[in-house]
Amino acid sequence: MHAAAISAFALLPEVARSCPLEGYWRSDEAKTLASLSQAKDLTEAQRTLLTDDFFGKLFIHMECDRFTSVYEDFIQSSSYELLSSSKSQIRFKYHNDFEGEVVSTATIEGDCYWVPIVGGSVREYFCPIEEWEYTSARELAKESEAESEDGCFSED
Repeated sequence: MHAAAISAFALLPEVARSCPLEGYWRSDEAKTLASLSQAKDLTEAQRTLLTDDFFGKLFIHMECDRFTSVYEDFIQSSSYELLSSSKSQIRFKYHNDFEGEVVSTATIEGDCYWVPIVGGSVREYFCPIEEWEYTSARELAKESEAESEDGCFSED
């Protein structure tokens, strides 16, 4: 999704907003680390973990009713329910294996969006990518998972 598509999103009628984040996304390390540097309530252990090559590795393919996340050798697909959407925010509910049921809000900022993490003190940014970038990451994850007993693939 590019700037023109996000701008067009703002002009669409409410019915057409059923897939406001449809597309391919990647965690943006630089933007997220800039947000993390402003966080005041992180422990030193959290700050160390999150600044040590943690961000920029999560790829997401968002569809109208489900998304697939790829992080290194981990792939998970989850359905989600769109709760509300506006020009600047999308609220949705989903289930994941680590947190259970999650209600989250994505806030549009330029071409990207961000979601609150670490109790809301940090913004993790996701910016649009090309389909081939996501597909490449997914194929690498599948190969890595096949070579390792620790890899996971989960679909609900």
